[in-house]
Order: sequence, then structure tokens, then C-alpha cells
Amino acid sequence: MQGRPETEGFTLVELLVVLAIMGIVVVAMGFQYDGWIGKHRVESKAREIYADMMNARARAIDRNRVHFVNMPAADTSKFLIYEDSSPSPDGDGSLSTAQDAVVVNTTVPYRLTGAERQFIIDPRGIIVNSAGLPNTGAAIRLEDVDGADLNADYDCVAVSATRLNVGLWNGTSCGTNE
Repeated sequence: MQGRPETEGFTLVELLVVLAIMGIVVVAMGFQYDGWIGKHRVESKAREIYADMMNARARAIDRNRVHFVNMPAADTSKFLIYEDSSPSPDGDGSLSTAQDAVVVNTTVPYRLTGAERQFIIDPRGIIVNSAGLPNTGAAIRLEDVDGADLNADYDCVAVSATRLNVGLWNGTSCGTNE
């Protein structure tokens, strides 16, 4: 080919356009990534509370002892599970925070809310409230400390006498997919 110079490579303008587009995509994905991480943290903590309560149920049945799930009103981000071990050897069925064995002691970066602040798991694995009645429709909800929406797929644990499920708070209860 005579008369036409051979061109190879990219011009400076083409490179700048590509870099500008890549920069916009990276910035947009950075904001999206922060949202994904925030959702994952909430969902991870909800799953952790669910797993801790399931383990406490299994432990109560296995050891034939009452277990207490306690969320102190003074520290709304604290989640504790006690095994009734005082007086020895089988406990007395009542919570003594000074003497009963702590099985789980977790602080979450969210406010834990719910009408019930304490659940009792009897040696049969049945979850009752502090009045000794089987639970019906109770929930442990994770809320942002600042009151912002967590935008998670699930942010609560539904608690009933015989079941535990993770779900999404719908304004009045912990909605699950069952």
C-alpha cells in the first residue's frame, strides 16, 4: 500500500477516553461494594445469633439443663447465653448471672431490639419467655445504631417455642420465607 502510512497503536485521545470510562466504572463499583459489605455484615450477625441459639437448644437437650438467652437492657448490643449450672450439679432453673456459666458472650455493632429481652430454653429444647409461656411470634431484631435502614435481605431472628428462623423485619414482625 503506497501513499497511506501504516498506523499502529492508540492515539492519546483514545487512551484518555478509555481511562475516563474505567474511572467512572471503578467509582460506581466502589459505592456498590460498600453497600454489599454492609448488607453482608448485618446478615452475618443475624446468622450468628441464629446459630448460637440453635447450638444452645442442642446443648440444653444434650446436657439436660436450662439455658438462658439474655440481651441486657443496659447494653443493647450485647448477646449472652448462660447455662444453668448453679447450684451444682444441675442448676435451679433460674438465671444467676454471677454464678451460671456463660456459653456465648457476643457484642454486635448493632442495636438488638425485641419485646422479649430474655428467652429460656428448657431441657427439651423448647423456648419459653421469662413468664414461662411458650414463645409465639417473638423476634430479635438488628437495627442500625443511627436508625438508618440496613438494606439487608434479612435482619432479624424469629423465635417461637420450637423454631428459629432468620428473616426480614417488615415493621411489625420478623417475616420469614415459610
